[in-house]
Amino acid sequence: MTDLNDVKLIGRITRDSILERTTETVYAKFSIAVNKDVKTANGNYESVPAFFDLAIFDNYAEKMYKHLRKGTLILVVGSLKPRQWSKDDVKINTLGISVKKIQLLSSTKPASGTETSAGETPSENAGSFSTDVPDTLENVDPFEDKTDGIF
Repeated sequence: MTDLNDVKLIGRITRDSILERTTETVYAKFSIAVNKDVKTANGNYESVPAFFDLAIFDNYAEKMYKHLRKGTLILVVGSLKPRQWSKDDVKINTLGISVKKIQLLSSTKPASGTETSAGETPSENAGSFSTDVPDTLENVDPFEDKTDGIF
């Protein structure tokens, strides 16, 4: 039996995406907040967020990063990517999400300084899916903190 590593989330982007390049690939990093309503002791419901770090790759990253703006509601389909490192002799384990598909669920405006081709608007891209992402991420750690405060 084959193991299953698929994640589907709907949430809002918590900060604008950042496009980065290595010698091997291009990727965009961003985070989303996924809310869950939880019943409190007094019977009211409270929204509790969970935060996830995500990355999209190659041509898909270049195409989509300018539309991945803070506050945008999105659907992502991807897979979990574990990461482990040591800090002060303490092992730290986290999970990031490598995005396979993304769908914009709310309209966005490209970041200032970015351009869209003639006639193309982010809302026209809503509903588009792509699977042009690599299956392996050898020698690439898009969740590594290269700039303080990104993740």
